[in-house]
Amino acid sequence: MTQNREIGHIRAEPELKLMLLRHWTLFESIQNSNYMVAKMGLAKEPGQKELSKFLISIGVPIEQAKQKYAYMNPDVKNKVRENIMSVADQFGLNEIIMNSYSRQFNG
Repeated sequence: MTQNREIGHIRAEPELKLMLLRHWTLFESIQNSNYMVAKMGLAKEPGQKELSKFLISIGVPIEQAKQKYAYMNPDVKNKVRENIMSVADQFGLNEIIMNSYSRQFNG
């Protein structure tokens, strides 16, 4: 962790390999993640069916998955990461976590 009074702290933390999740919907993030497209074969119909099974397995109804992530039901949203991790092996997503960095301001 690096500290500078002007910029705060830079912290390394594990994050899901889902494209722009904080800004898009969970569905869009999965559909646009190179990792998820490759692992689940999302470019073809069988992959889309696998995506539906995946969403069911992580307990996210499709209408919630298609809402902006920031506005998802908090009960569903708070469990997304934990639920994805619990079914990752089942869907061949053994490298779904990557290191990422975030800035946290002082004060």
